[in-house]
Amino acid sequence: MNLNYIYVSYADSQNITKGEKLSTAYAIPHFIHQGGSCGYPGGCNNMSPPTPEIDGVEITGYPAKIVAWLWEEEPNSIEETPDMIFVLYFK
Repeated sequence: MNLNYIYVSYADSQNITKGEKLSTAYAIPHFIHQGGSCGYPGGCNNMSPPTPEIDGVEITGYPAKIVAWLWEEEPNSIEETPDMIFVLYFK
């Protein structure tokens, strides 16, 4: 989808936490591919390379919601309207 920058909006999210939260949009360096590291027959979706800047979001209770803002071009700040907002719900 060519959305190259991400910011998790913790203010809009619910029941999630992360040790060191980014305060700016992050250039997404990884890609999704199929691999066998999960040990499941046929493989699983994997993300490479590891990206600790956006990995490690933890759910602290249910229901939970993660709100990710995405931009095609690097925004000047997170105050800039994202090109897409992606929401994950966990019940």
